[in-house]
Amino acid sequence: MNLLIGWLVGERVGRAFRAHDFARGNALWGLFLWWAVGWLGATAAFYNLGKAWVLPGCIGAMGGALLLCLRRPLASGVKQAMLNAIGYSARWVMAISAGYVALRIVCAAIYGELQAHGLAGLPWQSLQFASLLFVAGGSVAIAVTGIFAADRLRLAREGKARLGWREAERQASDRAQAAATPPVVAEACWWAVLEVAPDASRAEVEAKGRALLKQYHPDLWVSAPRHLKAQAEHQTIRILQAVAAARAARKPDCPA
Repeated sequence: MNLLIGWLVGERVGRAFRAHDFARGNALWGLFLWWAVGWLGATAAFYNLGKAWVLPGCIGAMGGALLLCLRRPLASGVKQAMLNAIGYSARWVMAISAGYVALRIVCAAIYGELQAHGLAGLPWQSLQFASLLFVAGGSVAIAVTGIFAADRLRLAREGKARLGWREAERQASDRAQAAATPPVVAEACWWAVLEVAPDASRAEVEAKGRALLKQYHPDLWVSAPRHLKAQAEHQTIRILQAVAAARAARKPDCPA
């Protein structure tokens, strides 16, 4: 969107008029969009309803676009630019109306109208109208700023909620992995691992070791979950170590 704005309006132009804001869109581009919406509404009303409906069609189209913008202001760059154009125009209305009031009072003082007629020499009707424009422009600018601030707060809350949900999901996954991990137990002596008597013969030990190794053969655990495969590998290592210990020496008692 910013590339399109830079091509159609130009970043330098937007920055020169202080209307370019990457966070909210270019106000100059938004003004063009408002003109396009109004023109489309007026044209559609003229060709479908008649000349008398040109102004209502323009106002209706712009009102519909405004409602769409207010629904989710930061949902797209187009709506950001159009809302930013409203605030930008309102600030210009404030500046022009305030400048007119100040200039009119200065001109009345320079040309002697204040000295000759006092405050009655001022064009109060036009000054009141300019003051109303200033107040209206300020209200609109504050409203647009409030809309953007509220939407930023909403996005911040959604971001925090999303982070909290991800953290809860990660903790749940960690708890599930911890529950699936086999507890660490004290290593039993070789005859307890092989499930034979301490005074069993070498043939009995070898036969029992082969039988246990068949139960934990890797081919039987290919499709098993990862933690079960790890348990099978651990049991295989224990059995091999127990067979080696039985071959090396026969201990009458388990070590303390």
